[in-house]
Amino acid sequence: MDLLDQLVPAVRRFTIYDLRFTACRAAFGPDHTLGSVQNLPMGYGWEGELVRLVPLDKEKHLDNATRWMNDPDITGNLLIGDLPITRLYEAEWFDRNSKMTDDNISFAIELLNGEHIGFSGIHQINWRDRSALTGTVIGVQDHWGKGNGTDAASVRTRYCFDVLGLRYLMSAVLEGNERSLGMLKKAGYVECGRYPKRIWKRGRLVDEVLLYMTREMWEGEALSVKR
Repeated sequence: MDLLDQLVPAVRRFTIYDLRFTACRAAFGPDHTLGSVQNLPMGYGWEGELVRLVPLDKEKHLDNATRWMNDPDITGNLLIGDLPITRLYEAEWFDRNSKMTDDNISFAIELLNGEHIGFSGIHQINWRDRSALTGTVIGVQDHWGKGNGTDAASVRTRYCFDVLGLRYLMSAVLEGNERSLGMLKKAGYVECGRYPKRIWKRGRLVDEVLLYMTREMWEGEALSVKR
C-alpha cells in the first residue's frame, strides 16, 4: 500500500465536523491557551491568536455569505460576485461544501468571541503531490486590515501541514488587491509569477498574481520565530 492509499482513507475517516477543543490543543501544543474556548457557543475548531476556523454551519453562516457575495465592495477583488448570488444558490454551495470530500475542505472564520467574519478554503487537494489551492474571504469590512486574514491563513497552513500532511500550498490574487497580497505574504506565502491580463474584472483586464508556500518554508519560518 503506497502513501496515497494510506492517506485518502485516513482523511475520509477524519471527522472534521466533530473537532473539539481538546483536539485543537493536541494539534497546536500544550501551551496553546488563547481564548476561553470552553465558554463560547461554538467551542471547537482550529484556533489562532485572533480567529478560529470552524465547520460550516448553514444556520449561522448562510445569510452572511449571501449578503457578502452580493456586496460589490467585498467582491471587487474576487473571482466571483459579478453575477447575482441567490440564497438558493448559496444554500446549495453550503450543502456541497458541508459534505466530506477527498479534494475540498471549507471553514468559516470566526473571531474568538464567536462572531462570523469570513471563510477559508482548501481546494483542489491532490494527495499524490500533497498540494492544494487555498483562499480566504473576510466579509466584514470593519475587520479588514486588523490581522484577522493573516491569522486565519496561518491557522489554515498549520492545519494543512500538520493535520492533512500536505507539503505545497498555492494561492492567487488579482492585480491591485494589495490587502490580500500583503496578508498572504505576512502568512509566509511567496509571489512566484503572474498571468498577465488574464482576468476581466470590473471593466478591465488584470493580472492574476500567483503565490506559493512549501512545508519546508513554513518549518523554517517557525524555527526562526522560536529562536
